[in-house]
Amino acid sequence: MKRLLLYLLFFVLGSSFGMLLCWYASPVWSYNEAIRSREDLVDASVLQFRSGRVAEAAVLMQQANEVASRPDQSWPMMFPWHAAVLRITGVFSSIHVSKDYRAAETAYLFRASGQHDRAGPYYERLQRQRSRTPEQVDASASAFLRSASAFQEQQMKE
Repeated sequence: MKRLLLYLLFFVLGSSFGMLLCWYASPVWSYNEAIRSREDLVDASVLQFRSGRVAEAAVLMQQANEVASRPDQSWPMMFPWHAAVLRITGVFSSIHVSKDYRAAETAYLFRASGQHDRAGPYYERLQRQRSRTPEQVDASASAFLRSASAFQEQQMKE
């Protein structure tokens, strides 16, 4: 009976430690999930752009910008030890998900779809933060969208 209670105690302590470790590692998991969500939204936006639906592409790109403001409460169920080590060592302390991710492309797509009122804040923020003119923003954004479209087209052929 004592042996069974000892095993039960070890099980409870081990599972408690594992849950605590998962809770501690959850910000690293959330960071990773935010990056994956953004990339999926950018891919969907480029696909819409290739199809000629610029307004839909602009909305998807805007959602990719806003992923950082939505907290992800999912917990890591695989390899929580690695995430906890990264958090303990402080590797991610200075890394954060930028809220200006693909802001140039969002501005360009909104302007290309005729929604100048929605494009204006992006252009203003990019000009204030990075001293980029609207022409520079449009040039870099259109270059990205063209190259991403060509890449997606090449991937579809293979």
